[in-house]
Amino acid sequence: MLQTRVKAGSGAILVLSLVFAVAYSTLCSFDLVVPSWSPSLNAPSNIAIRVPFGGRIVQTGDKDDPRVAYEPARMVIAPGTVLDGSLASHREALAYESTRRPPTLISLGALFTIYTALSLMLAMYIQRLGQNRLRLLRSQIGVFALVLFMMAVTKGILLFTDLPEYWSPIAAVPLWIALAFDRRSALLINIVMAFLAASLLRFDMMFLAIALVRGMTVILLLMNRRKPMSLLFTGLMGGIASALMYMALATVLEGSFDLMRDLGRLDGSYILSCVGGGVLAGLLATVLRDPVERLLGHVPRDKLLDLTDIEHPLLRKLAHEAPGTWEHSRAMANLAEAASSAIGADALLTRVGAYYHDLGKTVQPTFFVENQGDGPSPHDDLSPEVSADAIMAHVVLGTKILREGGVPEPVVEFAYTHHGTQLVEYFW
Repeated sequence: MLQTRVKAGSGAILVLSLVFAVAYSTLCSFDLVVPSWSPSLNAPSNIAIRVPFGGRIVQTGDKDDPRVAYEPARMVIAPGTVLDGSLASHREALAYESTRRPPTLISLGALFTIYTALSLMLAMYIQRLGQNRLRLLRSQIGVFALVLFMMAVTKGILLFTDLPEYWSPIAAVPLWIALAFDRRSALLINIVMAFLAASLLRFDMMFLAIALVRGMTVILLLMNRRKPMSLLFTGLMGGIASALMYMALATVLEGSFDLMRDLGRLDGSYILSCVGGGVLAGLLATVLRDPVERLLGHVPRDKLLDLTDIEHPLLRKLAHEAPGTWEHSRAMANLAEAASSAIGADALLTRVGAYYHDLGKTVQPTFFVENQGDGPSPHDDLSPEVSADAIMAHVVLGTKILREGGVPEPVVEFAYTHHGTQLVEYFW
C-alpha cells in the first residue's frame, strides 16, 4: 500500500499544543527562577530589567504640596547597571520585579492556560482551514518550532540587551509561512505570535500593536516571491508601517510625540527600532529561507528548477524508455502550470509534478497506448483483470522509483494521487 505523509489528527493536535504550551511557559518564566538573575540594591544587574509600558501616578510636588500627575512611561535598565536605592527609577524597577519573583503556581498555571488556548486555536485552524500541505504533522511541528525559535530570539533581546523590544524580527515567521503556504495561515500565525511576544512583557499593548501591524504589512505586501530583494523591501515597508503606528499610539497615549528627540537616542530610538526590526525580519527571512522551507516540508525553488532539467536522470529515463509518455507529460505540464497560475497555486511545483507523474510507465511502457506506435498491444493476449492491474501498477511503481531517486515527497504525491480514489476509466 502507498504510504502518504502523515496528517495531524485531533490527538496529535492536542499533544502538540500541550507540548509547546509547556515550552512557551518555560521560555517565558525560566529567568524568574535563576537566583543569580534576581536584582538587588547596590549590585549590578545580570540581565535587563524592563517595566512594560503603562500609566503611573507620580508625585510632582513636595511634602507641603503633595501634588500628583499621571505619566505614561516605560522603563529599561541595562544589564550591568548597579542598582542605586537613591534613584526612584531603580526603586520602581525593583518593586516591579518583586511582584514577579518567584513565580507562583497560579501565575504559571494561568500562563500555561493562555499558551494552550493559543496553540490549540492555531493548530485547529490549520487542521480545518489551512492549506493541504500545512495540515501535515511535519509541517505543523515545523511551524510551532519556528514560533518557539523566534520567541527565544525575542527573549534573548529582552534579557541581555537594553535595546527596544521592537528590534525583535518576529515578522520573519509570517513571511516564511506566506512564502511556503498561504497568506491566510500566515495572518493567523502573526496574530498568535504577536500575543506570545507581548506576553514576554506582561502583554505590553504597544508591543502587541507593533507586532500585529508589522506582520500584517509584510504578509499583505509580499508580491514577488522569486526575488530575494522583495523580502527585504517587504520587511522595510513593515518596519515603516509599524513606526507610523508607534507614533500614532504614542501621541494618543502620551499626549504628544517628539520625533527628533526619539531619533536622537539612536540605539534607544523606538522609531528606528520599529523600522530596524522590520528590515531585520526581511533579512532573516531571506538568509534562512531555504533551511526553513525544508523544515516545513516545502520544496525550495532551486530544487524544483533542478528537477525540470531534461538532463535529470529520471527524465532522461522517461524520454528514452517511454517517449510517448514523455510527450504526454510535457503536454500535461503546460496545461497544469497554466491552470495553477490562474488560481494562485504553486505553478512550478505543478509543472514538476506533471513531468514525473507517469514515471511508473517506464517499467512496462508498451502496456500504454501512447508508447505502442504501430506495434501489437500486449493487452490483446491478457484478460481484462490482468490488463487493469498492469495499467494501475504504474502508480505504485512510479512512486517507488521516485522515492528511491530521492525526489521530494511533494513531487512524489503527484505520482500516487493522479488517478484519485475512484474508478479508473478508459479515456485515451
